[in-house]
Amino acid sequence: MGHEKICTVCKEAKPVSAFHRNALNKDGFNVRCKVCRKSDSSKYYARHGDEILLKVKEYAKTPARKAWYEEYYKLPSTKAAILKRKRTPEYKRKEKARSQQPEAKAVAQARYRKNKHKWLAYGAVAQAVRSGLLSQVSNCVCSDCGVQAQNYHHHQGYDEPHWLTVVALCSHCHHLRHYPS
Repeated sequence: MGHEKICTVCKEAKPVSAFHRNALNKDGFNVRCKVCRKSDSSKYYARHGDEILLKVKEYAKTPARKAWYEEYYKLPSTKAAILKRKRTPEYKRKEKARSQQPEAKAVAQARYRKNKHKWLAYGAVAQAVRSGLLSQVSNCVCSDCGVQAQNYHHHQGYDEPHWLTVVALCSHCHHLRHYPS
């Protein structure tokens, strides 16, 4: 583009790629650069984080949110619908053929070697669910917000003593545990 814009916070001239888009402004970009905006958001969250989390948890328990959540997972583009499609024989056949290619095998083996401790922890949880030691995650509620859980989270790490030290979380809360800010 080549255009520049001056940030209203740091007063520096920066390329427009350093600003988020905003259709309400004349030039189509936000008045604060991405860096300043992120800084302001972090400061606000540091001051009001507890209030924000409390509001999110309260909202997650409302009937409207639970109804939306149930409807959302019926849509064809959601993760649950995608997983359902992946169970079809045609998809499995194509996926098996693709995974047999040498480069795909090498990538999968490298990924496994890099994260072997995680794969072993996931396997231990899966075995515990199959044997009845842990209940199905779909029968649990999120320990943070109370909606239906979708993942088990290894909150104490992936070392062998902690393989089965897990908490049930919904996708949103699980994401927040991994990426808090």
